[in-house]
Amino acid sequence: MAWLWVVLKIVLIVLAVLVGLVLLALLTALVLSLFRISVRFSNFRETLLTVRYGLIRLRILPKKPKKPKKSGEPAREPTEREKARAEKKKQRKAARRKRWRARFEKWQSRRAARRQRKKARQAARAAKTGRRPKRKKSEADWLSEPKKGRARALVESAFDVLPRALKLIRFDNVEYELTVRGETPAQTGIRYGRAAELFGICYPQAMERLRIGRHNVRVNADFASRGESDHRVDVTARLRPIRLFGLLVRFFFSFIKYKKLYGSREEQTRQTFKMKPNGGKNNG
Repeated sequence: MAWLWVVLKIVLIVLAVLVGLVLLALLTALVLSLFRISVRFSNFRETLLTVRYGLIRLRILPKKPKKPKKSGEPAREPTEREKARAEKKKQRKAARRKRWRARFEKWQSRRAARRQRKKARQAARAAKTGRRPKRKKSEADWLSEPKKGRARALVESAFDVLPRALKLIRFDNVEYELTVRGETPAQTGIRYGRAAELFGICYPQAMERLRIGRHNVRVNADFASRGESDHRVDVTARLRPIRLFGLLVRFFFSFIKYKKLYGSREEQTRQTFKMKPNGGKNNG
């Protein structure tokens, strides 16, 4: 019965590892769910980039301005100890830079020697077997190969996940005001009609394809003034990075599906157009 006890131990260890992985995944998801990235873009206010973790909020852009030094205080002269410390730091930095430069030159020389040895081995093998060494593939050869199906699979997968990717970002406090003007009242009216028509086309599409919260969009016509039209934009975009994991998983499976699809098509194409040994003519 010793083997039964060993099997039971292995099963318990596997279960413990699986439970640990599940708990670690849940803990990671809980920690990442508290992260939020917020960007506010405006053409009449300052642009803000903030990162929020729970109740902690950090402002990345714009940076807080430094406090100006008082003009009345005279500049303090560095002491001899500070000068010696700065000189030692400068010497250490120069020595470190010199060491890295020597390592890089040594690596370059080793790489050139490896290339020379590889070329010599290829030439010796070609002279022994009577075959020419393989030519390095150019960009045209790479694009003409069936591996271009991988690029097609990437493009198709990107188009598959693009609508869901747009839904990950939430746009709040959207304010857009367009003031239409022209040289004459008649021109202002024509421009206002075109702007209203364009707004009527774009607004339903944006509400359907994007996650838009509170918003206030206005199109005004200024018949009293003359000149060019102007607009005011103020948008706040929020994103939770944890939602990107689901998008990456969906992109991965979509890429695998399209890769198999285009790979099988290209294999069928190669088999169909493969030349026969007798030049493609039937004997009889």
